[in-house]
Amino acid sequence: MAHENVNEIQSKAGQTWWPALGVHVGLATVCVSAVYTIQPEGWFSSRQWVSFALIGIVTLIVAAVGRGRAAASPVGRLLLALGAATALYLAYDPLLCDLPGLSALTVGFLGQFDPGLASVGVAAALVFWLAHRISNPGPCVTPLYCKAVVVSAAAVLVVGLVMYLALSGIYDLSGTTSNLIVGFRVLQMAAIMLVALEMAGAVGVGALAHIYVGLALLAATARNLMA
Repeated sequence: MAHENVNEIQSKAGQTWWPALGVHVGLATVCVSAVYTIQPEGWFSSRQWVSFALIGIVTLIVAAVGRGRAAASPVGRLLLALGAATALYLAYDPLLCDLPGLSALTVGFLGQFDPGLASVGVAAALVFWLAHRISNPGPCVTPLYCKAVVVSAAAVLVVGLVMYLALSGIYDLSGTTSNLIVGFRVLQMAAIMLVALEMAGAVGVGALAHIYVGLALLAATARNLMA
């Protein structure tokens, strides 16, 4: 056991730490958007909000277990992925078109996806995770979980495409963008989960991401229930 701990410490000591800063910025941006967004009345039931809060509480508990060492465990990685995905699920506002200086990004093709502040966060987290992978080459830390995320996302996209092709022969869907938006959200969800699975407990990340993701879910729940 001691030998394994020494190897783990040596392995982490050789990792590049700076990509973690961008990952934090990305994940934190998603969390800010989740807390900022006020969901439509009746969109979620009280039981659903309780579920979101429980995810936040359990994520915080994992961050505290073993002084944060549990964050890099399989359970810790899965919880961070679940928490980050839930935060992204709640994050819609503000849209980029409503933000001064960023509205230009929504002109043209990108505007069809209704990108929001959370979209910028996902993009930042993904870019810096890729930088982490390049700076620290090696196999995926959670290959099974990552494959499951990729396969699930691909399956949803394929089913959506099949449904679109089937319905396009019956209805005129040429002017609709809802399918593009759904596909965009699926890709974002897969990206944020991959980042969370691979970066949980990494150098520069540790259990900090668990803390602010958990707090964000609690804050979003409280804000919407009191709104």
